Amino acid sequence: MRSSGIIEQIFAGTTVQPVILGVSPPRASALKIADASYQKAARALAAIAHAMAAEYGVTEHLLSEADRIQGSPLIDLEYLPSVAARAWRWAPEMLEVADSFTEVGLPPEFALAAAKVLSRWHGDKDDWHLPLSHLLQQLKIRPTTATDPAGSAQSWSHSTRAREPW
Repeated sequence: MRSSGIIEQIFAGTTVQPVILGVSPPRASALKIADASYQKAARALAAIAHAMAAEYGVTEHLLSEADRIQGSPLIDLEYLPSVAARAWRWAPEMLEVADSFTEVGLPPEFALAAAKVLSRWHGDKDDWHLPLSHLLQQLKIRPTTATDPAGSAQSWSHSTRAREPW
């Protein structure tokens, strides 16, 4: 019996659906890590978003927004260039999100991490037609600072700013 048949037998009758990627163990591990990084983080972030919405009584509006935005960002690769094009605005916005989370006692780390990731596309400001390969390569380049929309250098450490929560 081939090894894929053995694996399929092991998981028969369970909700696990094995995906056979060949004999290279790093490929299977890479798929597991890539999928887990998105699936688990997305659910944890959803919990934080719901906690923030509950804090301000806007849960129904959050659910309406989620319902309006159909699909998964993981599937829609053609959307990524627009994310990179807007990252120069979104990175500072995520720092504001981190501050708002902190103000109500929620963990800011997801928002801070998102700001750091978005900062890697800062040089791609308003370029809506970048190839996917470029965007993915940019994620491997480690920035030291980024410039905010006002033009001043900003480090990507968390600071609390006084402002109204949204």
